Amino acid sequence: MVKGHDFRVFKKSKTKINPNTKVITDTGYQEIQKSYSKSALPKRKMKKNPLTKEDKQKKQELANESAANENVICMLK
Repeated sequence: MVKGHDFRVFKKSKTKINPNTKVITDTGYQEIQKSYSKSALPKRKMKKNPLTKEDKQKKQELANESAANENVICMLK
């Protein structure tokens, strides 16, 4: 069983991702954007800058796609 923050666990695993692969993650993986240009993170709501309808829709689509990823991560922990 592996404990720790998801991105820290990912870095320790030294998993290689093909540069052409789209990486869909949650906001816990914000650092992944530095390594993988094709990463997709949900936009965060800010006090002074609320999400538009389009942002909310895209966020929901990403959440649906990333659910499978989160299930695999839970199995690894």
